[in-house]
Amino acid sequence: MRWSNDEWVSTPHRVANPPRNRKGSSRRQSIPFFVNPSKETLISCLEPFCANGKQAKYEPITYGDYIELKTNQAFGR
Repeated sequence: MRWSNDEWVSTPHRVANPPRNRKGSSRRQSIPFFVNPSKETLISCLEPFCANGKQAKYEPITYGDYIELKTNQAFGR
């Protein structure tokens, strides 16, 4: 959202187990795949999203500072 100035909104990720009365297994399996930039990578609004005098809604931030911010928000630190 920071890169697109809130034009592209993050998708909520939710998982639901299948009903137990369904034939077969109600087992759930998930395989996460994460790609993270280096701590020094700068996250800032991309030029097409702040063209024509439109101001960026977020200050530039490094990925290291961003992930620390999100972790603190999630765990109340």
